[in-house]
Amino acid sequence: MNPIESRQKGQRIKSVLVCILVVFGICLSGCFKQTTTEQRIVELPANNTNTSLAIAAQIGNAVVTGGLAADVQKRFPALTQQNMRGLFLTWNSRDIQGKSSVFFLVGIRYQGALPEAKAVADYCRSRLNQAMLLKFVPSAKIGRMDFPEDDPALMMEYQTTIPVDNLIALHKEVDWIWEILKSEADYANFKNSVIRAVHPEATFGIITQSSGFAFVFRKLQDGSWQCSEDKKKKSADSP
Repeated sequence: MNPIESRQKGQRIKSVLVCILVVFGICLSGCFKQTTTEQRIVELPANNTNTSLAIAAQIGNAVVTGGLAADVQKRFPALTQQNMRGLFLTWNSRDIQGKSSVFFLVGIRYQGALPEAKAVADYCRSRLNQAMLLKFVPSAKIGRMDFPEDDPALMMEYQTTIPVDNLIALHKEVDWIWEILKSEADYANFKNSVIRAVHPEATFGIITQSSGFAFVFRKLQDGSWQCSEDKKKKSADSP
């Protein structure tokens, strides 16, 4: 074989090797696609005596058996079966600075692009919040309240064992309820929200006399929420 033929043969071998490496690289990139996770953390009420891993398991199982996957598929019909296999809902506990926290992780894992990912995770969180309210505040009734000269509000009414004149204790109870309801208000794009606590005072036959107190929450321009009672207290404390 003359030098020219030898050099040409070497170039052909080199070209074949380069093609093999390119194809191998493409195969590897296809096999090892990066997995992206869009998840939400949902904590159970920290100061509630019923908060535990066992309660979290009850809530989580209720959401799953209640048709979460089917509802996600119905709400987001563009999701493929592979996308649906990426749905997850887990619960666990952790200690942070001596305080125990029981929480859920819920969302979706996917490869490539998934424009619906954030909306899917938000929807799953909303379903968890609804289940938590049913578990911790079984008397809760949630709806929409319209005002003639203001934005509509997400309205929740529930029955409490705390007399409404004990505002300090009642405010603490409403605080952890609000932690659950707040993400619902954000999810539904409400700018106002109302939590009305009702306390039965006396019963006369089939008639129950009750008293109630409403806590009003307004969304500020920075995206945070302010309770009307906190605003009143801050104004009263100011010199």
